[in-house]
Amino acid sequence: MHYSRHTLTLITFLLASQVQAQIDDTNLTLTFSSADAFIRGLKSLSFSVREDSEPLYQHCFNLADVFGNANSTRHKEYTTNNSDQYDPQANYTTFTYKQLNTTGLGIGKNAVRLVKVWPWEDCREDEHYHWYGFSCQDNVTEFGIRGGAKSFSIVDRAKSNEDEGHCWTWAIDGRRSAASTSFKGCFVAMMVAVLSAVILVL
Repeated sequence: MHYSRHTLTLITFLLASQVQAQIDDTNLTLTFSSADAFIRGLKSLSFSVREDSEPLYQHCFNLADVFGNANSTRHKEYTTNNSDQYDPQANYTTFTYKQLNTTGLGIGKNAVRLVKVWPWEDCREDEHYHWYGFSCQDNVTEFGIRGGAKSFSIVDRAKSNEDEGHCWTWAIDGRRSAASTSFKGCFVAMMVAVLSAVILVL
């Protein structure tokens, strides 16, 4: 019986944490890190924008423009952190993505915005390095970007049909999506089912 109560407490805590995270974090937040950031003691670069903020439809951001001015951390459209850590010579190969809607919450479900991470400035690619797409709701997942990132774009999904049929998670040129965020959504549903079963047993 003691073990069952402990299990119930743990499951309840996990579910509460998941729900609280979804309620509290309604920003789109992107972070970029170089491969040697830890060795050099550098912090990740962070870009955040609220769901109801501009820019909408299509906007391209160069990392050099967003983070290049260490004294400019708050803009009308977005907020940045650790801009003073930006190195124009660094290769930003580690990318962290999180985006949760203020309504219609659900990890693995459609997000409000579609994000693309590009290998070259001005949202360009070439035959060797391609863009990566993200448009599913997610609560912090880290990805490796082959060749590194120099720019990213943000699209209002309501005005785009690029990912029609299913949202993107780490889609290379929109052709392939990982299942990590869908798995998280299934995990939460499974935990709810387990909690219900435990309550019935008790």
